[in-house]
Amino acid sequence: MSSAEPSARTEPISLWRWPGTEWEWLLAGVLAALLLLIGFAILRSGPGADARAVQLHTQGVQTDARITRIETTGPGGPRVSIQFTAAGGQVVIADDQRPGGQYAIGKTLPVVYDPDDPQSFAFGSRADVDAPEPVWVFFGGLITGVGLWQLARTLAGLRLLRRVTTDAARM
Repeated sequence: MSSAEPSARTEPISLWRWPGTEWEWLLAGVLAALLLLIGFAILRSGPGADARAVQLHTQGVQTDARITRIETTGPGGPRVSIQFTAAGGQVVIADDQRPGGQYAIGKTLPVVYDPDDPQSFAFGSRADVDAPEPVWVFFGGLITGVGLWQLARTLAGLRLLRRVTTDAARM
């Protein structure tokens, strides 16, 4: 091989070194976008579901719901229909629920409902409703942070690559 021929690249692509070719920068940008999407999805899904649990845990009203129907056919096990009366006198009927445990028509189950929206409820007592998991915030924030870091590296690297190719074209 003569010195005029370009040498073949033998080192692997790494997240820790600056990529050199345009397709490597494109790959780095796609990686950054994927990490950001995954991080935002985790941040949105985890704490969003937990926010409802916190509201039910702190402000929920506890009452008993009566089982009005049991359906044992279909996938996922038995489903029940329940009915309870909210504090304002509103009758709430919910179908296709899976509270867990043994069922009998007429049996009562404890529920906690949101006084502003009685259709939003959970089975169990206020003490049973789960508090938010800090792990959602930690991992969602971590993945989003890594995605932002990779995006910043990609943008800085593209600027550097453009500057190098522009300077090389001038010479």
